[in-house]
Amino acid sequence: MVSKMPRLWTQKEDEYLMGRYTIQPIETTSKKLNRSIVAVQKRAGYLGLSKYHDNVYAGMIAKCFHVSMSVVHRWMKQYNMPYYREKAGNGYRYRIDIKKFWEWAEGNIGLIDWKKYDIKSLPPEPIWLREVVQNYEPTQHRKRITKAEKDKIKLLIARGVLYKDIALMVGRTTNSIKHIANRM
Repeated sequence: MVSKMPRLWTQKEDEYLMGRYTIQPIETTSKKLNRSIVAVQKRAGYLGLSKYHDNVYAGMIAKCFHVSMSVVHRWMKQYNMPYYREKAGNGYRYRIDIKKFWEWAEGNIGLIDWKKYDIKSLPPEPIWLREVVQNYEPTQHRKRITKAEKDKIKLLIARGVLYKDIALMVGRTTNSIKHIANRM
């Protein structure tokens, strides 16, 4: 007796599914991919896709930004990224309204490493996104702070400039500016 091994999903199939799942009938997607309707629905769930309410799950956000789930959880808890917590089996999963996510992301541009984001992976993408991704300069991640930078940060704090604005000015993260300010 020959056992049937499930066919692995290719990146091309995943990309097609991510681009089409919410805008065309499952039957059409199923035929195009030569997969069963159940297989398409399961894969869509695994990728965090939903046909309802323009929602994705935290796992999908993590994949699109090439970050771990702990980063997405930090965005939710420390930086107030909007989400809905829903029961899933023995645990919980986090559902995110994509429009609210993009509004949040626009207000937290300095928090996200935009070079890691896969364009067209979280539609509908806002107009400002492409320019931000193209012009993004990575911050000085884990590099020692110089005396000149410390002096500049002290001066800006004394002038009442917000931490997130200082972070953009000196090319550091908001958290690093908070940390530096607390140690002064």
